[in-house]
Amino acid sequence: MRVAALGLALTAPATLSHESAATELGLELLDADISSLHVTRPVAASSRREAGVIHHAAELPEHHVVRRDGLLDLTTLARTAIDVGRATDRFECAVAALDSALRIGVPAEELRDVFTRCRSWPGARMLSGALPIADGRADNPGESWSRVILIRLGLAPTDLQVRLEDEEGLIGYADFGWGEDVVGELDGQGKYGIGVDTDPVEAVRIVRREKKREDRIRALGREVARWEGAHHYRPAVIGQRVRAAMARADQRRRPA
Repeated sequence: MRVAALGLALTAPATLSHESAATELGLELLDADISSLHVTRPVAASSRREAGVIHHAAELPEHHVVRRDGLLDLTTLARTAIDVGRATDRFECAVAALDSALRIGVPAEELRDVFTRCRSWPGARMLSGALPIADGRADNPGESWSRVILIRLGLAPTDLQVRLEDEEGLIGYADFGWGEDVVGELDGQGKYGIGVDTDPVEAVRIVRREKKREDRIRALGREVARWEGAHHYRPAVIGQRVRAAMARADQRRRPA
């Protein structure tokens, strides 16, 4: 409704961009601030905030725009991800935006092309570090944040969405993997389908099913490190749990 109202109120051409375009396009972001609307106007003299709308003055080539009949035009997925990454001061948010674009299906080359066009603009320096580690296999922005923390801790995973199976069949996909010995799981809110309205009996079944899943993983000879979203604010805990899993795996490999 706010976007529709903005379209009626604007008296000069503008393109919906940044977090506002991301919302319209279904681009998942990390800690997105949607309290203001964002538009980009290539003819504007300078960027400004007015009446809850941030007007960005920036070049906007035709191939960076999605035209919509009767609605405000949007920046493309690639341009939106790049703009969000440029505007944030948090590296993990930039990575999450790029991961989301890749996950939706934006080619990595398209992201690089847009970045090349914008590389001298404010915020581009952070993107130059985020682009090389962007990976569409991240299942959600929380996993993107975890991966950034792991990289900073010197524990960069060697694989993502690790397929695990045994004689019973597919066990599932672990969020992170280190070689053949250790996997990591971010236990995000609602990951196992347990909510405030979940029947207690069903909740017990879900917990037991997850316990069995982890037992099957361990039976493969793999150690499991688990953490929650709250641990993103305590990265040392994530590091401790991964290193502990690695130590257990190393102990397993030693001859008796």
